[in-house]
Amino acid sequence: MYDMDTTSTSTSTEFSYVADLSLEKREAYQAFLNDGEIRHLQTFSPEEMLLIMFDLVEEPRMDALYAITYSNDAFPTK
Repeated sequence: MYDMDTTSTSTSTEFSYVADLSLEKREAYQAFLNDGEIRHLQTFSPEEMLLIMFDLVEEPRMDALYAITYSNDAFPTK
């Protein structure tokens, strides 16, 4: 049986999908969140974009998620 100790004094840090990104990438992501311009994310790798998508779903920031996934009914190039 699992016994969860609710009296523990250990501190937990808040989880973030983007916490391990470089400072430059986190600043670019924040700039995107501030103004909605996807140009801030041009240097992100596919893996980094996936982390951003997870973060946007967790927030939830569906408007920002839509901005990076919508392609005018066209599939993106590889």
